[in-house]
Order: sequence, then C-alpha cells, then structure tokens
Amino acid sequence: MKMAIVHEPARGTPVVAEVEVLVVGAGPAGVGAAVRAAREGARTLLVESQGMLGGAWTSYMQVHATSFFSGGRVIVGGLVKEIVDGLASEGHAEVPEEKVREFPTASAVHFEPEWMKCRLDDVVTESGTELLLHARCVGTIVEDGAVRGVFIESKSGRQAVIADVTIDCTGDADVVHWAGGATLKGRGGGGDCQPVNTTFLLANVDRERAVAWVENNRGLLQELSDKAQEKGEIDKVFSVYRLGARTMYPDVTYHNLGHVYGIDATKVEDLTRAQLEGRRQVRQIYNFYRKYVPGYENCRLAAIAPNTGLRESRRLVGVYTLATEDVVGARKFDDGIAKHNYYVDVHSSDPFGPEPGIVNGERPPQGDYYEVPYRCLVPERIEQVLVAGRCLSAGRAALGSARTTVCCMSMGEAAGLAAVRAVRQGIKVRDVDGAGLKRTLLG
Repeated sequence: MKMAIVHEPARGTPVVAEVEVLVVGAGPAGVGAAVRAAREGARTLLVESQGMLGGAWTSYMQVHATSFFSGGRVIVGGLVKEIVDGLASEGHAEVPEEKVREFPTASAVHFEPEWMKCRLDDVVTESGTELLLHARCVGTIVEDGAVRGVFIESKSGRQAVIADVTIDCTGDADVVHWAGGATLKGRGGGGDCQPVNTTFLLANVDRERAVAWVENNRGLLQELSDKAQEKGEIDKVFSVYRLGARTMYPDVTYHNLGHVYGIDATKVEDLTRAQLEGRRQVRQIYNFYRKYVPGYENCRLAAIAPNTGLRESRRLVGVYTLATEDVVGARKFDDGIAKHNYYVDVHSSDPFGPEPGIVNGERPPQGDYYEVPYRCLVPERIEQVLVAGRCLSAGRAALGSARTTVCCMSMGEAAGLAAVRAVRQGIKVRDVDGAGLKRTLLG
C-alpha cells in the first residue's frame, strides 16, 4: 500500500529554553559534554529520550567500563575516572588502581549498573546542568548554515530549544543529519550495519563450577551449542560458546550474546523488531545454559536490558576521519582529546561470514594508546554543532574501536569544553584551538 501524506497546518512552536550549550543524548558522551560545559559556567541543557542517564552503561546494561588500562596502568582521567572512583568509594565498582595491580593485563573496571544510574543523576544535577528526560529530539533548527537549536517532543507536546552551540550525542548523528550535514551509515557509507543484541544477567550461578567444567571439557561447550542449533533450540545466527562474565555480584553473570541482523537504528520498525527478537534470543540462551552447562542448572533470569545495544548507525563526515592506521599505530595528534587502546571490534553484518575488509583484533601495542583528534567531532561544513560518541567521524574499523563507553565520555567532555570556549570567545566551534583543548584535557 502506498503511504499517504498528511499535511499539517502551520503552527508556532514554543521555545522551552534558550541556553549557551545544548547536549542531545545522555549516554556517556552526553553526560561528559553536559557536565563539563556546566562546570565551565555555561548555561547547559541536557535532553534525553529515556528515563535514565548513561546509555550503554544503564539502558543497555553494561557492567564494565572498557579500556581503562593499558600495560598495567590507568590511562584515562577526567570525568570518567571521577565517576568510577565515586562508585568505588561506595563499594559499587572496582577500584581501578587495585584492579590493575591484581590483574596487570586487565582492560575493564566493573561496576553495578543500577548504582551507575544514581551516580550519574547526582553528577549531572550537582554540575548545574538543566535536564529534560523523556524528551526526544525530532528536528534541527538551522539558520544561515549554522545549527541554532533543536525541536523536541514529549508529553508536553512539541517545543523548541535555542542554543549557541549544540552537541550531538545521539549516537545516530540525528542533529547533524536533520541539519543537512554529511553522514555515512554502515558498510560502504549507506549499507548494512553491525548487528545488535540484548544483554542480560543470570543469577544463582555457580560460576567457579562452570569454569572448571569448561576447562576440563575443552571444546564441549561449542559442540553442545552446535547441537542445540541443529535441534532448533537456539538460532543458527549466533553461537553460545562462552560463559558469562563476572559481575560485582558473586552469583550473577553478565551475558552479551546473540545477534539481531539487518537492523537500521534510525528506523522505528527495525528497533521494534530488535527489541522483540532480542528478548526471544535471551530466553533461548537462558534455556540452553540451564539444560547443558553445569553451574547454571538452577540459574534465574535476573534482568534483561531495557533497550537493545546498538553498535553502529550514522557516523559523521568530519574535518578528519579516524583511520585504522591511527588506531593500530597508536597515533598521537596535536589536537588529541581522548586516549584509547581498545581493539578493532566490528561484528559482521553477515550472519554466516566475516565482515569484508575488516581485520578484527588489531589494536595499539600494549602499554600504548591512540588519541582521537578534536577534528573528528567537527562536521565538514555545518556550523555551531559538534558530535561526540559513536557517531564521530571514523572509518568502520576505527569506529569498532572508538565506540566504547570510556572513549565516548572522554570525547563528550572535550566537546563540552570546546563548546564553552567557542561561546566565550565568540568564534565558530571549528576554530577552537584543538591543541589548547589537549593541554587542558590530557596535560
């Protein structure tokens, strides 16, 4: 059936706020941007479509902050370190320095996601950031080639927010896209994206017994998974071949398994399918563990993430595009604003084959890191908008590294600082001194 078009009558849209810095999206990148801008003294508004802050850390229910360490030392600082340290002081996260002393090859710091929600509430409100939850950005206000704010919709109806600088932390580059800025999506710029999945927690688990069983029966878990697929007990598009990860709770394991393919995160019908299919896969995996894996026979389903975990959609075409060579070569930049050392991790968009042209597992040398340049946050042509988070300007392989949460929050903090400097100096965000940002943020 051909879709009809309904013409709405023209109407005026009330302005709900006029701010210096507007941040759209409150995942790790958005929290970093808003808190830094507010602490710099700018009137700042943070807009989030969900009822919680934290994005992947909370809504997607991750239980760890990845790439905190490299070569047995902490390599990140700033707000992300402050947040994790705050949780650790209350017993809700691992102490980074203690973790890396005990496990010199460690990469991630674990935390309790429910307490992360509360911690982020406090950090954002105490910074002086104004906040609107349950408000979705649905359009961008553009005047003379510059972003002047956005349109939002909520239970209060349609409203406008006017801002001197807007920071797009939507993950999907929504603000830039609606402003007419250049973006790419997935393979080849407009093709298939990485699959999505739904994370979950299993409780009442004897993980030590499960680990011992796996170690004493090499390859058996994969063999059982293959047989379960042949029987139709679990889908053939993913393999249950590893145990759940440890968490802060002694009898609870974290599972980041399953894949839903062919999802475009910018289409509501695809997101709907992803949510339903993700929960169906969770039930399959739960039943598999209870039936086949010692230590899991009495497990219980403790929690399913409220939202589907997204890895890729639109990404910015920026002044600079982060390349695989930058990641693997541990490249440093005059305007480097974030340190990171995660490996290239691109989940294939083909259920039964590798991603063409991608070499997964490549990474900077242990003990080293690469830097994300400020220019990756600056659009090629549109003015007074920055991006931060997984919609940065990057090639697909480089995005597979830089998209993780710690790096996203560091990018966000840099964007928040840059936005305030642009406002205070009366300049375009593209003209902010990137080297000055690096001196402030990385020392």
